Amino acid sequence: MFDSMSAYHRSRGATTTTAAAKDKQDSDIKTVISKELSQLYSEIRKLKDTINELNGEIRANVTKVLITKKVVVARMVT
Repeated sequence: MFDSMSAYHRSRGATTTTAAAKDKQDSDIKTVISKELSQLYSEIRKLKDTINELNGEIRANVTKVLITKKVVVARMVT
């Protein structure tokens, strides 16, 4: 009976150790995922800034083309 009790306590201790190891592993995984998401969010913000910058350049170029077109049409009319 003593042997079976010792085996029971050993198995309970192993379960607790396994649960603690699993909790640690889960915590490590959450940390890695959090860091990866943070990096992705940073990259997304950089891309958004780049897109906004390019949109501004496109608008400026379209405005230049429209002005040039108006000047050319005005010269053709006169």
